[in-house]
Amino acid sequence: MNTTSHISELVGRLAAILRQAIETQAQSASRRGLIEKLESKSDAELSQLGVKREEIGQYVFRDLFYA
Repeated sequence: MNTTSHISELVGRLAAILRQAIETQAQSASRRGLIEKLESKSDAELSQLGVKREEIGQYVFRDLFYA
């Protein structure tokens, strides 16, 4: 492998890592907004959604955890 292709491969890997980090940050910011929205609801409103106040985090991140 020559130096140019090695550098090109390295830049490609770094770009992929950066892209993933940006996507993760955007997703986290989006979930943070949902947490704040749910936290602002009354217990009755949360109950209608089937969510207890102490379970808001689990509810928002439920797709990331195995049940």
